[in-house]
Amino acid sequence: MKKADIKRLEALQEKVIGTVSRPREQDRLDVLTARFDQQEQGEQPCPSRTDIQHAT
Repeated sequence: MKKADIKRLEALQEKVIGTVSRPREQDRLDVLTARFDQQEQGEQPCPSRTDIQHAT
């Protein structure tokens, strides 16, 4: 995933926690979450990237 997609995923996750999301936002969150899960299964975290939460 691109860094922008990861930032968008984090922003949507924070927004959904506090409010009711619109259908379009929920769809985007679902797509990004699926991509992130797929990436997490296939890649190892980069040990030198400590500046972001999901360093892959």
